[in-house]
Amino acid sequence: MYRDWIRWSTVSLSAAGVGRAAGWVYPISTLMEKNQMDIVECNVPVKSAAAFFSGTCAPDALARYYNPFGK
Repeated sequence: MYRDWIRWSTVSLSAAGVGRAAGWVYPISTLMEKNQMDIVECNVPVKSAAAFFSGTCAPDALARYYNPFGK
């Protein structure tokens, strides 16, 4: 659906912060629910977003809570 009208590999993500509802949770969960974004590692949506978009700016992306495996 979304890939029909845009090339995601050329889009950068700029979010107010990882875990924020409007700027992170809703868009990322929608892409995952609609099978537009692959899940790279279970329980680490930051990695999925980093692999999906060409670039990201998401404060707290490296926080242990959102990146529990530290990679």
